[in-house]
Amino acid sequence: MNPATIIISIVAIAMVLLVWRITRNRLLAAILAFVALVVVGAMVGLFWWVLLIIGAVLLVGTVIGVFKPASGRPFLTGFAVLTLALVLGSSLAPGLGVNTEAAHADNSGDGTIAFNPRVDALPEEAKCTTNSFVDHSIRTVEPGNPEKKQFSTAVSIPLKGADDAAVQSEIKDEICGNPTELLMVVDEMLLWDDSQIPGAESNKEWLNEIKATIDGAKDGINSFVRVKTDDNAKIVTDQFQEYAAWVNTVLLRSVAEGKQSLTSVRNWEISAAYDPSKGLPVAQQASVQESKPAWVRVFKDKMDNCLLKFGWNAEDRRIETFDCAPPAPPEQPSQPDTPDKPDKPDKPDKPDKPDKPDKPDKPDKPEVCPPDKPHGKPPVCKDDPSKDPEQQGNNKPGGGGKAPEQTDPVGPPAGGEPPAVYVPPAPVQTPAPPVKPQPQPQPQPQPTVVPSEQPPNHGEIVSPDPGETCSAEAKEFGLC
Repeated sequence: MNPATIIISIVAIAMVLLVWRITRNRLLAAILAFVALVVVGAMVGLFWWVLLIIGAVLLVGTVIGVFKPASGRPFLTGFAVLTLALVLGSSLAPGLGVNTEAAHADNSGDGTIAFNPRVDALPEEAKCTTNSFVDHSIRTVEPGNPEKKQFSTAVSIPLKGADDAAVQSEIKDEICGNPTELLMVVDEMLLWDDSQIPGAESNKEWLNEIKATIDGAKDGINSFVRVKTDDNAKIVTDQFQEYAAWVNTVLLRSVAEGKQSLTSVRNWEISAAYDPSKGLPVAQQASVQESKPAWVRVFKDKMDNCLLKFGWNAEDRRIETFDCAPPAPPEQPSQPDTPDKPDKPDKPDKPDKPDKPDKPDKPDKPEVCPPDKPHGKPPVCKDDPSKDPEQQGNNKPGGGGKAPEQTDPVGPPAGGEPPAVYVPPAPVQTPAPPVKPQPQPQPQPQPTVVPSEQPPNHGEIVSPDPGETCSAEAKEFGLC
């Protein structure tokens, strides 16, 4: 229920009654009553088809009154009375003939934010509950003090709410009482279009109406502020509160997504050169984007897809817009490719060991000495029986001599290893006992012996062992 609507309704009814009393013209009174209904109906959001039906009834009554005045007089009188009753009822009971569908409940499924303040009813949560002026945008800068602005370009003071509901309530009160905040949101909404979110273009009609009102006022947004005469308290005008309710109605169609730190694509600020002596400041687009904490809200379609994402900066309540898509993670600088480790050189193949030459077959050991050396036993064969060791007896104990030297075996055949030849171990020689020197007899003249008669020499001259005497025969051959 809007007090202004009730006042206008009462004034319209009074004018109709006054005209009828003065002129007694029922047709004029009926027309004035219909005009009053159109004005009040536009204020409360009366269905347009209701106005069309009532207008058609008036047209029929007018025709009847022209051609049949007697029948038209009671008809026009009844029309005027019923129309005035509808005017009064619309102002006192907004649900009568009004679009009572919640303006923030989008049932189209496309996520439209289209809102027609002339037709759509205002939800109760969008209406302002107080007309107190909010001076947050003109407070001094005092970092750390939550009741003051935190930096020179801040739009307002920090938000105090700890959840989405509390923050939304703060923002509603800010828009309803701070013309700087309201104008900032209006300027932001004028930048939205249907390519981002359906209905954005249709809202520009009443958004531009708000801008035209501000631009046409002598003091700009300061014209929305009044000073009460009784206590000098500052308040905002009813017109300002109506504009604030329109803006709140659109914002209520968004969905809260909590406090986040996102990089903005557009945000607003107060000029650092703002002069407080000139009244309320006007926000302007910031040239630098930021990533400070903000309470984020999103317009979505029926498929839960993000259409437009915006939010309120936690430090100064400025409105910011963000990309719907999450930011892509920064690309990591590519690291230079690590050179491949050189392959270890292949170990050289070990040379093949030369094949060992086949050992020559051992010659068969002869069983008898060959004809050229018939004496002895293989492998010791002699051509002369006197050279046979067995005949000489030198290797026998007491033989008094030494074994003949063994000749090297025949060399190996060309290109092969020498054949293995069994060499019997040397016989153990028994040392001869020391020979005592014997007196030598005087040499006797030796008889001349014919060579053919010379006895064979069977060995060396040996001295007889002790206790033995030299035989005559030995003496004869010179063996003693």
